[in-house]
Amino acid sequence: MKTKLIIFALIATLTGCVNQAQAQNQSCQELYDTSPQSAIVICQNELAQNSNNVKLQFYLAVAYDLEENYTQAIEWYTKSANQGYAEAQYNLGVMYYNGHGIKQDYQKAFDWFAKSASQGYAEAQNNLGVMYYNGHGIKQDYQKAFEWHSKSASQGFAQAQNNLGLMYVYGQSVKQDYTKAFEWFTKSAGQGFANAQFALGVMYEKGYGVRQDYIKAFEWYSKSASQGFAEAQNNLGLMYVYGQSVKQDYTKAFEWFTKSAGQGFANAQFALGVMYEKGYGVRQDYQKAFEWYTKSANQGYGIAQFALGVMYHNGQGVKQDLDTAKLWFAKTCENGYDLAC
Repeated sequence: MKTKLIIFALIATLTGCVNQAQAQNQSCQELYDTSPQSAIVICQNELAQNSNNVKLQFYLAVAYDLEENYTQAIEWYTKSANQGYAEAQYNLGVMYYNGHGIKQDYQKAFDWFAKSASQGYAEAQNNLGVMYYNGHGIKQDYQKAFEWHSKSASQGFAQAQNNLGLMYVYGQSVKQDYTKAFEWFTKSAGQGFANAQFALGVMYEKGYGVRQDYIKAFEWYSKSASQGFAEAQNNLGLMYVYGQSVKQDYTKAFEWFTKSAGQGFANAQFALGVMYEKGYGVRQDYQKAFEWYTKSANQGYGIAQFALGVMYHNGQGVKQDLDTAKLWFAKTCENGYDLAC
C-alpha cells in the first residue's frame, strides 16, 4: 500500500461564474472565488476605502491567483499574511512551495506554513507535517510530522487523518499499528478523501487491522476509483480479474485498467499488456501488449521489464532482437525479479 503524503494547494476554487450585471451588485467577498475577473475590480474599489483590511487583501490575492496572475497574487497574499491572516499565510506558503510566480523556496514555504499552523489553521498544520515528513525546508523529522498531522487530524482535516493512518501503517515515529491506521483511514474516507478510501480497500482486502472482507474492499475501491484515483482503479480491475466479491469479468477489468493506465500507473499499464497479450477482455494484440509493457517497463516495473524482454526474445509485437531482450532481462534482475536472473 504505497502512497504519498500530500501537500495541498489553494483553499479557494473556481466554482462558477456570474455575469457583469450580477457582479456589480455583489461584494468582493461574494465574488472572489466564483468570478475572479469581476472580483479584482470590486476588491480594489473596496480596498481603496479600507486599505489595511486583511480579508479584502486575501480575497484580492485569491482572485489574482485564480486568474493565474501570480505576481499580483503574491503581492496581496504577502500584505495580508504580514498582518497575521492565517489563510493568507497558508496560501503564500503554497505559492513558495510550488514556485508559482516566484522561485520555489521550501524554507520560506515552511516558515509561512509554520506561522499559519501556529494559529491553529488545519491545512497549514497538515502541510507543516508533510514538510517535516519529506525534509523540505527543514530537517526530516517523523516525530514532528506525526505531531503536526495529529493537530490537523484532531480538527477533522481529512488529508491529515489519512497521513496519520499512513504513519501508523509504516510505523514512522510510532509503533506500527494497523488498527489505529484503520481508524484514521475510516475517519478520512468518511469525508470522501479518495486516498483514504483506497487505503481502506487495501486494509479490507489484506485483513490489516480488520477482518478480511473482499466485499467491503470492493466497495471502498469503487468509491476511490470513481473519483479517479489510479491505484484504486487498478485494484478494482484486479478484483474483476480474480472474481473477488464479484463475478469474474475481464471486460470490466480491462476498462478499469485502461482508466488507471491512462494516468500513468505502471501496475495497470503492465496489466493492460497482459490483457492484450492473452486476449482477456479484448481482442489479442501483441503490438498493443508490447506498447503497454514498454510504458510500464520504462517506469522501472520489474515484471513488465521481464515481459518486454520475452516479447523481444520471441518477436511478438516487435521484431525479434535477442540483444535487446537480454538488456531488459538484466534490468529486470537489477530490480529484484529473480525469474530473469
